[in-house]
Amino acid sequence: MAAPDEIELVFNLWYRVDAPTGFTLALYGKTYALRGTNERKLETLQELARSDFVTARTFTVPERFSVVFADGTAKRAAHASAARDELAGLFEEVFKALEAEVPSFAVFNGGKEAVRRLRGPENPLCVKTCLMVTDDGKVHPVTG
Repeated sequence: MAAPDEIELVFNLWYRVDAPTGFTLALYGKTYALRGTNERKLETLQELARSDFVTARTFTVPERFSVVFADGTAKRAAHASAARDELAGLFEEVFKALEAEVPSFAVFNGGKEAVRRLRGPENPLCVKTCLMVTDDGKVHPVTG
């Protein structure tokens, strides 16, 4: 956890759920560099979660999550509950990929330039939002 005046990497994560089956079929993620109290950062993430999924990076469900259907076909999918279960690790690859994309930036100290790159903490601050897809194809973020 960063001090309120320090910039911290925080994440918005979404999981798209097929309403009829209850399976997570895709993951989305977006990184932000925010400062302030954790409460304020969470408020910001929750506000952005309602619409930012349209510009978030899309990820497939990890290969270790799959569902075998009655006809014998398998598909990468996870039960929606896996998104809330930290031990399941559904978003593990998403965190790694998003953090790797964070660009370096220049900082100046005493007239000298140095390059710095933000890294997420071991337990990053994030908001997870369910995206329900209805039979008519509409996507509805489920917040709160």
